[in-house]
Amino acid sequence: MAENHQDDQQDNPKQPRDMKGLLNFCLEATAAEDAPSSASTVSQMEPERRAFLEAALNDMVSTDPVVQEVVYIVDEVLMDILGSLDYANDFYKLGGKTLVEEMLRSSIAIIRIKGCDLIAETVQNNPFSQAAVLDSSLVTKLTELLDDNSQEEKVRVKALYAISCLIRDNQKTPDYFDVKQLSILIRLLDCRTQTNKLRTKACFLLSSLASSSDQVKEALVINGLVQKFISILKEDHDSSHEYVASALRAIVSEHEEAKRIYRDPQYSLQSLLDSRIESLSGDESHQDEVSIYRDLRDICFTV
Repeated sequence: MAENHQDDQQDNPKQPRDMKGLLNFCLEATAAEDAPSSASTVSQMEPERRAFLEAALNDMVSTDPVVQEVVYIVDEVLMDILGSLDYANDFYKLGGKTLVEEMLRSSIAIIRIKGCDLIAETVQNNPFSQAAVLDSSLVTKLTELLDDNSQEEKVRVKALYAISCLIRDNQKTPDYFDVKQLSILIRLLDCRTQTNKLRTKACFLLSSLASSSDQVKEALVINGLVQKFISILKEDHDSSHEYVASALRAIVSEHEEAKRIYRDPQYSLQSLLDSRIESLSGDESHQDEVSIYRDLRDICFTV
């Protein structure tokens, strides 16, 4: 974070002081990139192009040509500006939540994706922006995107990424994730796709949530996370199983009720683990996964 943020603003009148200023700043930055020389200013931009960019910034849901310009502005201008903690915080103070919410509600997938990207960029390791988003309807909208099977996988993966950035190193996480939201995250484990990205990233997020507090871990266990992990491991082996097993290890290694469920004879887990270890041990690419299975066996079945 810049130490002399206010002084810099006074010295450089072009720096944005409010949302309108931020939009104008974006226009100037884009104009400068298109200009033939560094002396060019936004006043030299063709009126048609300026009007086009203003429409793109003020109405994030529009026709395809505008969408292309919006994506460019988000990626090449806003991401750079909002990477500063100062401007990330100003973004939410000056109404950025409304802009992002409109993006998440867009009928166009790439705009929803860019909305998730903006959240992720502004909240990473930033307690103020994390709190601003957690105290808004944006968390609800992100979880709605996750729970909507009609959404493209890329949209749901990006929504999951934004949530991960929200909870990372955030001690207030348990105050904002209720049983319904945790259940949605658990249901993501049912999503099998060719890439398995959604299931894999859900495992990372659930492990992070479980480690955030005993309260969250207890809620996850009560809501059937252990049983869900077990049922997935019993499916035909795929690329997600290493991450499922790793998340299961994180839960059962430090929770007695999770261990009790895990050891229940009805699941026949010991034989499953032995079989998986035997079938994968000869494949060098699966050695990390085999190590996790051995840990799981030792944690709960070694006397």
